[in-house]
Amino acid sequence: MDAKEKKRESNRLYYQANKEKLKLKQTAYYQAKKEEVKAKSAAYQAANAEIIKVRNAAYRAAHTEEVKAKSAAYYQANAEKIKAKNAAHRKEHHREIIIYSWKHAGMMLRPDESWNAVYAKYATTTHCESCEVELDDSSHNTHRCHDHSHEGDCYIRGTVCQLCNSHDNWKKRMTPDSIYQKY
Repeated sequence: MDAKEKKRESNRLYYQANKEKLKLKQTAYYQAKKEEVKAKSAAYQAANAEIIKVRNAAYRAAHTEEVKAKSAAYYQANAEKIKAKNAAHRKEHHREIIIYSWKHAGMMLRPDESWNAVYAKYATTTHCESCEVELDDSSHNTHRCHDHSHEGDCYIRGTVCQLCNSHDNWKKRMTPDSIYQKY
């Protein structure tokens, strides 16, 4: 055994014998210099962001199955916590998420509209503007949707239930006072 191997073995044995003591020492150091440690870590990550991204991508590519298995195991162990966290995030950022989905779907505003005003109308609409059924986001058929034109510019027409939206029931309701006569 050469000197490096002896030193490595000595350090391993010392660590095994003093694991708790060393952990307490590390925790105390971190608590004493928390802000400094965080600043150094942030600076390192900012300076080496591209290197870290490439290194992480290479690791994931080389260990795809292992990463998938770890991810699946983590999800299984923490499914309820993850679902609760995601639900809280969706609830807290509902407006931003909905507006993003409208933009992503290609919906556009008329010159006199704003996304916040359109969302406010969407959120406060209680009945389908096509069939007058009460909107209930817990039910699939009466879930609120934004109806929009699919021909030409993709303008928002109104808030309808999922059933009217998926079956294009607007074609059956072309009455003079309907939302479909306006746009």
